[in-house]
Amino acid sequence: MEKRPGYLRLFVYGVAIALLTLLAYSNAIPPLFAGLDAKESVRDNPYIRTLWPLSHAMSLPLLEDTLAADEGSKGGTMVRRPILSLSFAINRALLGPEPASFHLVNIAIHVGTALLLFALVRFTLSLPAVAPRIAPRAAGLAFASALLWALHPLQTESVTNLVQRAESLMGLLYLSTLYCAARAMTATAHGRLWAMAAVVACALGMGTKETMVTAPVAVLLYDWVFVARSGRDLAGRWRLHSALLLTWTVLVVLIATTAHDAARDFDDGKTLPYLLAQPRIILHYLRLVFWPDELHVYVNTRAFVFTIGLTPVREFVAPALLLSAAFIGAAVAAWKRNGLGFLGLCFFLILAPTSSVVATSDVLQEHRLYLSLASVLVFVVLAADRLAARRRVVAVAMLVAAAVALGARSYARNDDYHSEFGMYYPDDMRQAVIIVARHEFAQGNIAQALELFDQALAQFPDDNSRGEAHYDLGNLFLQRGFAAEAQRHFIQAIEANSALAAAHNNLGVLLAVEGDLDGAEHHLRAAIEYNPRHYLAMMTLANIYGSTHREAEAIAMFGRVLDLIPQLEAPGKAVALLLARGTDPAIPPLEIDLTIRLAPGYSDAYLMQRPPPFREPQ
Repeated sequence: MEKRPGYLRLFVYGVAIALLTLLAYSNAIPPLFAGLDAKESVRDNPYIRTLWPLSHAMSLPLLEDTLAADEGSKGGTMVRRPILSLSFAINRALLGPEPASFHLVNIAIHVGTALLLFALVRFTLSLPAVAPRIAPRAAGLAFASALLWALHPLQTESVTNLVQRAESLMGLLYLSTLYCAARAMTATAHGRLWAMAAVVACALGMGTKETMVTAPVAVLLYDWVFVARSGRDLAGRWRLHSALLLTWTVLVVLIATTAHDAARDFDDGKTLPYLLAQPRIILHYLRLVFWPDELHVYVNTRAFVFTIGLTPVREFVAPALLLSAAFIGAAVAAWKRNGLGFLGLCFFLILAPTSSVVATSDVLQEHRLYLSLASVLVFVVLAADRLAARRRVVAVAMLVAAAVALGARSYARNDDYHSEFGMYYPDDMRQAVIIVARHEFAQGNIAQALELFDQALAQFPDDNSRGEAHYDLGNLFLQRGFAAEAQRHFIQAIEANSALAAAHNNLGVLLAVEGDLDGAEHHLRAAIEYNPRHYLAMMTLANIYGSTHREAEAIAMFGRVLDLIPQLEAPGKAVALLLARGTDPAIPPLEIDLTIRLAPGYSDAYLMQRPPPFREPQ
C-alpha cells in the first residue's frame, strides 16, 4: 500500500482548488446590485448599515414587519435569517457599501466551502469503514470532487447572485458541522472541542437558512455508515447527537416568531401542486448537473407546475417512481453501511426542505442544488475512478476536460451578472425584469426603472407580453401621479392585447375622472366582457350609471358585485368610496340606500373621503 500523502501534497491540492476557483470567478464582481432581492436585502436594507445594536445588524426588527398588507415578507432574504444578515452587516462595516465588497466575500465563502468539502471527503475516504483500496487515493479523489463542485456553473447563482449568500454560507456551516462532528466521533484527543465546534456551527447554520434543519440528521447518518460499529456504539455518542438536535430550537423560535408569515407557504392550496411538481424538477436539476446549458435566476416555472391533465404519467408518476426507486436503493445501501447510500440519502435530505411540501414562492430554484450537488459529483468521481481502474492518465485527462468545461461555463455565466438585464433569460423577462423595475420605481429611481422597462419591451417577441409590460408601466406612472403617461401606456397595452381586462379597467377609471363618461363606459364594459368577475370595473360602471340618472342599471350592476362578493364589509367600503366620486346631488337617496345596504357601519362623513389608488382585484 502506498504511503498516505503528506501535508505538502494536501497543501498543493488546496491551493489548486482555491486558485482555479478564483480564476473561474475572476469576473464575478459586477459593479451593481443585480436582482430585486439584492436591492431589497442589501442595498436598501437599513439594518445592515450598523453593527450596533446587534438586533439591528441581525435584521431582527424585520420579524415584526412580515405581515405588511398585500406585500408578503418585508426585507427580502433576511427575514428569519439573523446570521446571514449579520454577515452582510460585518461585510459592510469592514469593506464598505459598494457591491464589489459583498461579491468578494461571497467568492471567499465559496472557496472556503470547496476547501472544507475537500477536507471532509479526504477524511471520510481514509476511514477504516471505507474500502481499503480507496484510502491511498483519498486525497486525489477528494481533490477531483471538490474542484468539480467549485467550478460547476450551477454554483454561480449561489456565489454571484449576492443574496444567495444564504445558500453558500449555509453550505459552509453545514459542511463545518459534518466535518467537526466526524472529527469528534473519531478523535482520540480534543474530541470535546471538535464536538463543541460542530454544535456552534450547526446553531449558526440554523440562523442562516432553514435548509440547515437536516444537518443533525446527516451527522447521525454519517455516524451510522462510517463510524459506528454497532447500534450501541452509536448510542454511546448520544450527547453529541442530542446537542445537535437541540440546535433546532433556533429555527423553531425564528419560525414561531413569524408563524403567520411562514404559514403562507401552505396557503391557497399550493402545497399539493408544488409537491407533485417536484419529482420532475429534481430530474431537471440532475440534468443540469451533467448538461448545464440554460441557467436561470428567475425560472419560468409555469412549465413545471403540475396540472391535472392528460399526461399525469409523464408529469408525475414516471419521475416519482424513478426517484422513489433511487431513494429506496440509497436507504438500503445506507442501512448496510455503504458509503454510496450515504451520498444518495444526503442528496434527497438536503433538498427535502425546499423540494417537498413547503410551497415556497418559486417552485424551482437552481441555487437549492448548491450543497446537494456535492453528493452527485462525489458519486461520479468514485464511479469514474472505478471505471478508469489503473489508467491514471485517462482519469487525469477526464478531470482536466471536465474542469475546463465547467470553469469556462461558470466564467461565461458570471459575465451575465454585469447587466441587470443580461442575467435573465427571455422567458423570464416579464417576471424578473419588471419586478426589478417596480422596485426601482418604488425607491424613486425612475430613470433606472424606465430603462429596465424599455429594455424589457424591446425583448418581448409577442404582442401579449408587450401589452402586459405596458400595463405594468401604466400602473407605475399612475402610482406616481402621472395620469397622462399612465393613460398612454394603458392605451398601448390595449393596442397590443385587446383582451387585457385590467388595462381596459384602469383606462376607464382615468377617463371617468377626466369626465369622459362615454369613453369610460366603453372600456369598463370591455373589462367586464373579458373578465366577468372584474367587480371593481362593475362598481365604477355602476357609479357612472348613478351619476347619469340610470338608477336601475346602477342597482343591477351593484347586485352583480354582491353576487361575486358575499362579504358585505369589504365591497361596501369600496362602493361607498366610489359613490363619493362625483356623485350627482340629484340622486342622494340611491347613494344613501346603497351605502346603508352595503356598509351600514360607515358614517356620512366617510363618503366625503377621496377613493384610494385603484387596485387590481385579487
